[in-house]
Amino acid sequence: MYVDPTTSICGVPALRVRDSLRDVAHMQVSAAYFADRLKIPPRKAERLLVALVEKCLLQLASSLCEGGKWYELTLNGSTFALASGARPIARATAEKRVSEFLQRVKRVNTDDYYLYAVEKVIAFGSYLSDADRLNDIDLAVELRPKHGDRGIQKLKESARVRKVRESGRRFHNLVERLHWPQAEVFRYLKSRSRSISLHQADDPILTRAVSRQVFPGIS
Repeated sequence: MYVDPTTSICGVPALRVRDSLRDVAHMQVSAAYFADRLKIPPRKAERLLVALVEKCLLQLASSLCEGGKWYELTLNGSTFALASGARPIARATAEKRVSEFLQRVKRVNTDDYYLYAVEKVIAFGSYLSDADRLNDIDLAVELRPKHGDRGIQKLKESARVRKVRESGRRFHNLVERLHWPQAEVFRYLKSRSRSISLHQADDPILTRAVSRQVFPGIS
């Protein structure tokens, strides 16, 4: 999916809105979240939330928390959150980007720094089409802990989070902090490539899309 970086939603740049939805993930949020995350007035955050619901990017949460209305991402919202602001690329360029991506997968799986290994990579979307130019490359990644002992894995993850916090990194919320060891892998795999759109392997969009496993290769 492509997001025109020149557009806006309720006066907020579309790419900033996209980034705020990326942080939502599986959380439930209210207008206060957008006011804090985007540094906008509460009333503007309320209008933005209404607009996101009207665009079917957010919906009223199925299981409500106490203290007012809470919202969660829709399938369209999850897709928008992972959309690219990059211009379409040629098929040959896309093939090169995927090859480079798979090289990074191998690096993750052999480098002891990373606490998670890549179990599987699934391609879907326009990359599997016959199009000569693609808006982005949709890849879903399944991770697995590198350490079989859950206790050791948990201790290593806690130590990693503590170390990056000591180095100055600040997390927006508890979920982001707890998932940092996995996020490190995703950040490296993406390597700031605007052409690659990364998804979790359990993304509901995969139940509706034609897909193909690209790692490990299927003989």
